Amino acid sequence: MSTTVGGAFDRLLWNGLRPGEYSLSESEVGAKLSPEDQEAVLLFQLDEPHDELRHQEPDGTSICDGMFFYRRKLRAQPWLLFFELKRGSYFSKAVAQLTSAILLTAKNLHSRYTLDQVHAVVVSGVESPPDQQVLQKQFRAQLSKHKIRASLGFVTCPLKGAADLREELLSRVRAVG
Repeated sequence: MSTTVGGAFDRLLWNGLRPGEYSLSESEVGAKLSPEDQEAVLLFQLDEPHDELRHQEPDGTSICDGMFFYRRKLRAQPWLLFFELKRGSYFSKAVAQLTSAILLTAKNLHSRYTLDQVHAVVVSGVESPPDQQVLQKQFRAQLSKHKIRASLGFVTCPLKGAADLREELLSRVRAVG
């Protein structure tokens, strides 16, 4: 069943949620995050064919491939882990897609919620970019204009594989406390 009515989050729940799945692959590169113990993990496919966050946005609006909703334990503050899958080294484009998805998510959230615990990851089939710190600084600056604090990481993935994003995310969770 597919729906086109309601808000972006409603459509995302109906069309983008992938229940029972904890990995997403595209162009021979993938990302995974499986729950352990009492953790809750939900995977949302954000890009084609669902593009729910882009609903009623101008043509050409870019967005990342997916988002994991991660909650460490029952009443813990959840983390949103956005990820973009790239077979090659289009890092600037990947960062722009991540930024766009985070801004569209913030735009569509109820006013009582904030994006306090956000991390974004570029998963690539090649080594991390040499200008990684510059890209991270630009990413933070773009989002801070909208009062969103988010961090950005880069993970290398073997082709035809899926990078486990657990350590990448938990390093951010531990850093925040």
